[in-house]
This record gives sequence, C-alpha cells and structure tokens, in this order.
Amino acid sequence: MTKPSRFIRPDKPMNMSLTSRDEKIIWAVYKHRYLSCEHIKQLFFVGKSDTAVQTRLRRLWSNHLLDRYYRPFCYDGTKRSCWKASTPYYTLAEKGAEVIWDNSVLDWDEIPKTPQQNAMGWAYLKHHLVVTDLLVAVEAACQDRDDIELVSVERERTLRQAERKVRDRKSFSSPLQISDGALTLRFPQTDQTLTFHVEVVRAGVKQGNRTLRKRMETYARLHHQGYFAKVFGHKNVRAILFCTTTDQRARGFRDMAAHLPHGRGLFWFTTYQQNNADGLPITTFYPDTVLKPIWHGADGQTHSLIPPGALSCKDEKSPG
Repeated sequence: MTKPSRFIRPDKPMNMSLTSRDEKIIWAVYKHRYLSCEHIKQLFFVGKSDTAVQTRLRRLWSNHLLDRYYRPFCYDGTKRSCWKASTPYYTLAEKGAEVIWDNSVLDWDEIPKTPQQNAMGWAYLKHHLVVTDLLVAVEAACQDRDDIELVSVERERTLRQAERKVRDRKSFSSPLQISDGALTLRFPQTDQTLTFHVEVVRAGVKQGNRTLRKRMETYARLHHQGYFAKVFGHKNVRAILFCTTTDQRARGFRDMAAHLPHGRGLFWFTTYQQNNADGLPITTFYPDTVLKPIWHGADGQTHSLIPPGALSCKDEKSPG
C-alpha cells in the first residue's frame, strides 16, 4: 500500500465531522493568515501530542478546509528540494472560507481562500510569522486565567482597514502609521485595559537608524494626538513593542529612543530569536515566557505585559 503523501492532497477526503474546535482553528487561520502546527497546538491542543494535532490538521487539509504549504529552509543560500522542507504552515482553503462566510457579515470576496490570494513573498512571510509567534503566544498564555482577559488580537490587515476609514477625514497630520499587529489585555484586579502595538525589525532598513527614528517620532506624535483611540478604539496604548534579531540591535534601538525629545516611555524592546543546537534561529516567544519581563524600555528598565498589582496574590510570582 502506498504511503500517503505529505504534499499531495488525496483524491478521496478523509471521513470527519466538523467540530466546534475545528471551527475555532479555521477562524484562527483566517485571522493570522498562516499558522504552524505548533501555533495551533498552543491555542487548541494544550497537553495533547504533536501526533494528535497533525492528525486533525491532516483531516482539515484533506477536506479542503485548510491548505498547507511547506516552509523551505534556505539558511545556506540554496533552495532545498521539497522533501527536505519540513515545516508545514496552514492557511485557508475554499471550504474553510465557507465556514467563515456562513458565520460572519464578511463578503465572499473579502476572504482570502486561494493560493494566489494567500501568497506572500518569502521575506515578508518570515516577518509575518514573527508577529504570529508573539500574538499566538500571548493568546495561549491568557487562556484559562481569571486575572488576564485577552480583549482582542488584531493583525496589520485589520488595522489597515480601520485606518482607511479615516484616511480621507484628514483628522491627523500625515503621515499616519500602521503597526504589524496589536493586542489588548484587560486586568480585572486593577480594572485596567492596555493595548500593545507590535513592530518587527528583522533586517536593515533603507537609511537605517534615520528611518527607524522617524518611525518612532511618528508614533509618539500620533499617540499624543489621540490617533490610536480615534482610529482603532485603543484608548490606552501602553507601549509599542519593538522586536528585533539580536541584543546588540535592541540596545541600539533603546539608545535611539532615549534621545527622542518626546515619548521615550512609549517604546519597549526585545529580541525574538536565539540559535538552537544546530545554529538555526528559533523564536523566543512561547506561552510560558511571553508574559515575563522580557521587554526593556529606553531607560533600561525591564517590563512585563502585566502591569504591577494586576495579578492576584497567589499568582504574583507567575510572570517573573
């Protein structure tokens, strides 16, 4: 008997009944555009084996609810053959789009559901996945807790749609700014609701530090003008989270923020990757680490996404 291919969808779909968890997976894939098996495990299969997750995802893929593509590893500068591509990423397929369409007010054409609509360049996909690592880790870390409520997770696409609605009102001096994503957390213990915007800086940018400084200055100006509240409904933006590749770059960014004339306290910095045993970069954002004080302000102080006093006494040690 021929072993099923990881890369070619079988002609006959596997038997399955769509469950409420399947629908949540489909919605998560729609929101984030691309999710790995690890992301989906963190969100929906806590305590389950990798095999259990992979088996369910294969059924969703087999039934055209999800598409999957294998991430090529090109760290040595060459494109490797398909069978060496080991990391699948899941995105929405047409039948999955029908689930979204049936349970929302979205127009059919608004839902990306084909390889062409979901396509991303390799460089942008790597950038996109860093944002996903952070947002999914926070979402997973907040599950089953009564001291932290995840109010919303918004991707760049959602933020851009909101920005377009006010673009023509000329409510703000240009240019405006769109982050890579945003998350809003509520803390019942202190009755605080805080929003964090995310900026990933993977590679060098044109004109380097000058461009990045200008971006920070724009964020500070817009924050002062009430931009985040008026455009996105984010009434209390606590920080812009800058995620970069090395400690050295993060220190350089902190020094840059420290010399801004205004808004220095708005920016926090961290690194998003470290090298594994094989010398390949892996993410540092996981549910058990992402709420810890891994962020550093322009003044060098460390910060957590959880504000002081927000945890109940029995949980006060959990983020540190």
